[in-house]
Amino acid sequence: DSDPRLIPACALNDPNCSQQFNYYSFLAAQIPPLNPCVDIEGFEECTTRSCLEERYARLDSLSALLDGGDKPALLNAIQTAPSSVATYQSLDLASPYLSDEVLSAMLGSAMQTPAKESILEANAPLSGQIMEEAESIISPSKYASLEAIKDTIPQSPRDELYANIQLAEQTKDRALHTLALQLEEEGDYETAEELLLQEGTHDALAGRMALNIRAGNFSKAEALLDSMPQITPRQQAFHFLMSLNLQMTASDSIILSPAQEQALYDIAESNFPESGYAKGMLSFLKGAVFMPNVPEVPVEPRSIEQGIEPEAPPSGNHEVSIFPNPAREQVIVQFNAPLLQAGELWVTSLFGRLVERRVLETGLSSVELDTRHFTPGSYLLTISRGGERMGPFKFMIIH
Repeated sequence: DSDPRLIPACALNDPNCSQQFNYYSFLAAQIPPLNPCVDIEGFEECTTRSCLEERYARLDSLSALLDGGDKPALLNAIQTAPSSVATYQSLDLASPYLSDEVLSAMLGSAMQTPAKESILEANAPLSGQIMEEAESIISPSKYASLEAIKDTIPQSPRDELYANIQLAEQTKDRALHTLALQLEEEGDYETAEELLLQEGTHDALAGRMALNIRAGNFSKAEALLDSMPQITPRQQAFHFLMSLNLQMTASDSIILSPAQEQALYDIAESNFPESGYAKGMLSFLKGAVFMPNVPEVPVEPRSIEQGIEPEAPPSGNHEVSIFPNPAREQVIVQFNAPLLQAGELWVTSLFGRLVERRVLETGLSSVELDTRHFTPGSYLLTISRGGERMGPFKFMIIH
């Protein structure tokens, strides 16, 4: 299944970006990011500590607008003193950036109905959930007024704030990744780990583990891995894969037990982002081949009715296999037969930025892509030869 977060959308700072398009693209993205280190167009590369601090400050200033920067205090005021002037004023001052959680708590409280209506209006347009909760609580005329606002204004200031916070998180994480990678390349592992330690997120912890693996400090990497939670199936899959990764990195050879091999196949066939890791390990250790799942191009009946022959699907997609190899930080592109014609290979980000370009010579049967300079995220690989295009094929990089 495709990840809705990966649907390309225009940037909020793009003057040619329509509010309505960005709104609906943003709605499709409302799930927690798996790893927000993605390519973001329109922003300068951040390679200094002061630049990173600016990214943190930007994120903090935006986050402080949501629920007045103190959601617990607002929820407590609603619960303990719903009818007080101070509670109303606090909610009014935090508008129009009140979250659904706070608005829902207010609607369910003993606050006077006119006060509720005033706060709702200050935060309009409201979400469908809040509109549904409010319908039986506020007056019909006020509900109709809020409904009219929702019908005419697609995006609320709160929605825009959420989108800007999400964008600020992405730019901050991109800056963190870039700076940590630069410090690592300079041999300053201590400062790089200090940055990741300050971040304190799951992805930063995984980054610290990878940093120690590349520095050859396997015992510390193993200790960091053991400190990571193993509650959800995805967390358990990540821990299992990284344990194998540590063994593969620290040893010249590794023999999978039947249970380990089955676990790798289970992860490879899952929808987890780590499935590419599992496929890479199986192809490297067991020679397993995973063919890309290319959907059939549907034939539209209306094209036939109009006498237009439907466009044929690109031929030859089945001739390419992609094997991620996270242990060696590379992706292997395998052709089922040597190329009879020369061509080109492109790797782009989902936003269209060219990341890698290779000339393919006649007789070539495979290509190895060094992914150490790839930032975490999803990529599209396309091959052109003799006027025929193959792909795009999607693969994911998670450092």
